[in-house]
Amino acid sequence: MKPDKKYLRPPFILSKIINPLIIQFNLVPILTVKGRISGNWIKVPVTPLEYENETYLVAPRGETQWARNLRKNSDGKLTIKGNSRNFKAIEISDKLQNEVVAEYQKKVPAVKSQFTELPDPKDHPTFKLQF
Repeated sequence: MKPDKKYLRPPFILSKIINPLIIQFNLVPILTVKGRISGNWIKVPVTPLEYENETYLVAPRGETQWARNLRKNSDGKLTIKGNSRNFKAIEISDKLQNEVVAEYQKKVPAVKSQFTELPDPKDHPTFKLQF
């Protein structure tokens, strides 16, 4: 029997080459969160979702490092087109998480393969951002 997968590691080229370039040139929204072990500020490209007048972050790859870091320290910064906003993150669950994850899948079709491999919405940490 295959063990449950809770995290989908990104391909090497994405994590070591493409994402650093995306961050350097501010090509997509960037999440900055304090590392739970190192204490250093870490930057990660993300796709925020606007849903019912709120902003959410969904981890399409499952239990990512940035999701674990947000659980440990809910303070973060979201930078979009050079404009940064500080926030507090609140992890959501249950019905609201199911709704947000379903909306995220509709609006971000590029993540289809991640949700095929991890189909349960509970496997995708979801955070509401309070600015």
